[in-house]
Amino acid sequence: MNPHLFRLELRRFVRNRRTLLFTAILPAVFFLTFSASSSGSIAGLNVAPYIMVSMATYGAMNALFVGGGVIAAERAIGWPRQLRVAGLSPREYVTSKVAVAYLTGIPGLLAVFVLGAAAKHVQLSAAHWLLAAVSILVGLLPVAVLGVAVGYAARPQTLQALFGIGSALLALLGGMFAPADNFPRVLLDVCKLLPTYWSADAGRAVLRGSWVGWHGALVLALWTVALGAAAAALYQRDALRPGVSGTT
Repeated sequence: MNPHLFRLELRRFVRNRRTLLFTAILPAVFFLTFSASSSGSIAGLNVAPYIMVSMATYGAMNALFVGGGVIAAERAIGWPRQLRVAGLSPREYVTSKVAVAYLTGIPGLLAVFVLGAAAKHVQLSAAHWLLAAVSILVGLLPVAVLGVAVGYAARPQTLQALFGIGSALLALLGGMFAPADNFPRVLLDVCKLLPTYWSADAGRAVLRGSWVGWHGALVLALWTVALGAAAAALYQRDALRPGVSGTT
């Protein structure tokens, strides 16, 4: 990762208050709304911590898509091409985007966790809070790679609708809006083939005193590799285009 580009991207992120507020406030509002009148347990967890992890994962997932949106916008003005001419490697460019996208997801995740502890009295040790956060972020690695791939595949004009519909669908099938274990068996089997089911379960597993398991880890790894290969192919296609990237 190029440190100069990373600092530039980080400064731009800090100044973008709209994105910061969206990625931090929306999941917190959803958490308070969905957990307002809920009681009992879901999948071995009380409702509040279950929803807390779901909304923290949802907020971080949306933030990771921001990186793909930035790539698409910069392609439209030919910025990646200029960076390549200046000697910046594709790996440095992409890793800087992904790293900043991950940082974009941290405020929302922390906001939901703070509300979970303060408003819903979720009690965890410091180690479990940290491990749950890390597990969520690591579990979302396929989503981060997906954001990069879509950033190279889509045009800025269609990106907002694509990410909006896509993130809502992935969250629904990932059991973030409703427990996937309550879905019909066939639909649940489909959900377990998708990375977002295990992305959310990675954080919940920590609260259950376990981990996502080999099945979940394998699904996440396979999706990361497959989407990474797709992102690399899309990057190569974009690099070979004549003229300004993203305009043809």
